Amino acid sequence: MTNVLKKVWSPLNGVKRMIAIGAIHRSRRLRRTLTMPARRVSRAAVALGCVLAMTMVSVALAYTRVYEGSDYAGVEGDLRAAEACDRERDGNGVYGEYQLAGGGTMKIPDGNGSPWPCGKYRAWKDVTRFRVCEDNWGSDDCSVWQRAYRG
Repeated sequence: MTNVLKKVWSPLNGVKRMIAIGAIHRSRRLRRTLTMPARRVSRAAVALGCVLAMTMVSVALAYTRVYEGSDYAGVEGDLRAAEACDRERDGNGVYGEYQLAGGGTMKIPDGNGSPWPCGKYRAWKDVTRFRVCEDNWGSDDCSVWQRAYRG
């Protein structure tokens, strides 16, 4: 393609300039062909990042808790990772009671009477339901039984 000179109005200085239309056309086409694969790769990377982020969020949100006051017991979405956490500074410990698939039970204590650290344990079978109890003098105060949900 040959360069064609054309008069173009320039708003910057108010004069007409001569430009080579063919050279501009070729350079734009060349720039577009060089950057299209890069654009496709970057778009694919962004799309993949969004899919991974949504997957991680759905896994992170798959967690079930039950409360007794501020104390809680919880189960992760895989139904194996469980915890009991005492969030009240009242000197009373808490424990989580967990019923497992096939009839077993387990208890996870957090008897320190303060928010940190929580009691954590990994069950050998899936947790079906659970509750949190505050270890009071006499009979313990317990929450209702909560069904554990797979994430």
